[in-house]
Amino acid sequence: MGIGIDMTNFTQEITFRYPKPEDLDQMTEYINRLSQENTYIRFSGEEITKEEEASFLEDVLKKIESHNDVMLLALAGENLIGIAGVHRNTVNKKRSYHAAELGISLAAEYRGRGIGERLAREVLAEAERSITGLRMIYLTVFAINKGAFELYKKLGFREVGRIPEFILHNGEYVDEIVMVRKCL
Repeated sequence: MGIGIDMTNFTQEITFRYPKPEDLDQMTEYINRLSQENTYIRFSGEEITKEEEASFLEDVLKKIESHNDVMLLALAGENLIGIAGVHRNTVNKKRSYHAAELGISLAAEYRGRGIGERLAREVLAEAERSITGLRMIYLTVFAINKGAFELYKKLGFREVGRIPEFILHNGEYVDEIVMVRKCL
């Protein structure tokens, strides 16, 4: 899976693929860079160890193999620039197996170029092909993250609820929006 992206003065090939064990170092560096950025993700300055990321990656690879998860990496050449995943909800055992959560992130220097939308479309399509029995995909988004909210609406998600002041972001409590999309 690949697309050409016009990046101001040059065109760079962006590819999407499943993660492999040998991606561990880049994945650890990537999540720690995003955490330090204090953007709209769960991590806010925490440092993830290589061991923690190895455990996470091992778990995800098992879930991918058993058709419970999908994860795609976005690469510019050999450099990891984004990650998107759709993860089956197993909290309520089989009662919620038909639902899965979308998570997506993109390195700062690649935002606003259409790569995030393409990555989201790729991972959603792959999830609908690969996760058995999937009927809906949901996500949460910080209410102040207007760009992401608009992108998710464009992708067919609709707002189904808000949790007031659920997220502490840069010293302020902001609403978390819950969005859902039926599988096609």
